[in-house]
Amino acid sequence: MKNPSFSSRIVVVAALLVTTIALHGQVKYVQLKPMSQVVSTSLKPVRTSGAITLPTITWGGDIATVYAEINGIFKQNGLDFTLKNEDNFKDQVQRCINGETPYLRGTKGMIKMASDAFKAAGTELVEIYQISYSNGDDAVVFRSGKNINNARNVALQLYGPHMDYAANLFTSAKRKLEDINFKYLEELTLNDNGTNNNPVEAFIADATLDAVFCIIPDALNLTSGGTTGTGSEGSVKGARIGLTTKSANRIIADVYAVRKDYFDTHRDEIQQLTLALMQ
Repeated sequence: MKNPSFSSRIVVVAALLVTTIALHGQVKYVQLKPMSQVVSTSLKPVRTSGAITLPTITWGGDIATVYAEINGIFKQNGLDFTLKNEDNFKDQVQRCINGETPYLRGTKGMIKMASDAFKAAGTELVEIYQISYSNGDDAVVFRSGKNINNARNVALQLYGPHMDYAANLFTSAKRKLEDINFKYLEELTLNDNGTNNNPVEAFIADATLDAVFCIIPDALNLTSGGTTGTGSEGSVKGARIGLTTKSANRIIADVYAVRKDYFDTHRDEIQQLTLALMQ
């Protein structure tokens, strides 16, 4: 593979998914606030010298982006991009406002959550390309005895891809969202520093959690391969996958968006980007 940083990232994620997690300390939950209150909204010009950063996340749908880079399709279309893994959406938003990149990658719900920050900064976001739909790749894992009808303490990533999904599932089950105690975490998936700030570690460390929203590799890990968790090898005893986006495969749509001030002056580049991804 021509991109060692990407292959190294995959190896690290895979290793974490099969390793028993050493937990310590309390789970690091964070408070829900409008995006404009947690990032600086001082808009800076986009840096135009050198390669432009194009964000990706730990997600199978990003394979087209990775393929386009490692096989030279971006360069064939006159584009110079460097891929950067951006699982923390708040940090990604800040880098976009700071001008480190004009591009933002997230679900439609995440882009909507970010819109107030960009509006406060004096610009808007323009969606330019749909990457994928989640079709079984995101899930909710329930502790033994819990389900969509009785779960109350529920953890998920703050500003992440599951906020819309969670709201949709609970309202479809005739649950009032104000009756659900949503507990938010900084990260989407496992990291290697044992900070208890992601769904997997939180579900293992906090026995008061009834459910957790996570990506499917983490859901499989928590439930001993998608059966019922045994309590060993990083699973939670009695945990099971309750629902996935296989049964709701038009809720989570992943897209690329771009700052409107950049969109207005770089339409040729953006057209070549969408062409390269389609190719």
